[in-house]
Amino acid sequence: MTSSYYKNPMKVFTGLLINSLFASTTNAFVWFSVTFWVFIETRSVLATSYIAGIYTVANALSAFFFGSVVDHHRKKPVMVVSSILSFLFYGLASATYLSQDPTIFHNPGSPILWLFIILLMLGSVMGNMRNIALSTTVTLLFEEEKRDKANGMIGTVNGISFAITSVASGLVIGFL
Repeated sequence: MTSSYYKNPMKVFTGLLINSLFASTTNAFVWFSVTFWVFIETRSVLATSYIAGIYTVANALSAFFFGSVVDHHRKKPVMVVSSILSFLFYGLASATYLSQDPTIFHNPGSPILWLFIILLMLGSVMGNMRNIALSTTVTLLFEEEKRDKANGMIGTVNGISFAITSVASGLVIGFL
């Protein structure tokens, strides 16, 4: 499947970039926000450190598996499954939060708090499958001489997503 397969590969790629901007911003927003929120709720820097560790280890452990999934399956279904899994974990986290007494989330030793955090982190990590698949679409959509620009666009979208997330998650938690 090369760029000749698509009538307008740039149009397809632009749609993927816009869609991925929203998905990446959402997934990173959850990660940033839960970290800020846990500190505000528990006043525990140690808890926020554990969150960073959970996220880092989950990313490291899932990278090879996600790469294998992306290598062996069509990219669009992988992106769709990634989004569905993120949504599912966010839904489970929401149900966990809504079904509990809010004071449970003030205790950094609460198993329910950590279940909530892990569900949110899993939702965020599932989005990485989408990012891996997005990067591989460059090879599928563009001839070699155009791939550097397409990869640059992916980097730009990731940077914009990170900037939006950094500001928005701090503001949302600050105002809540």
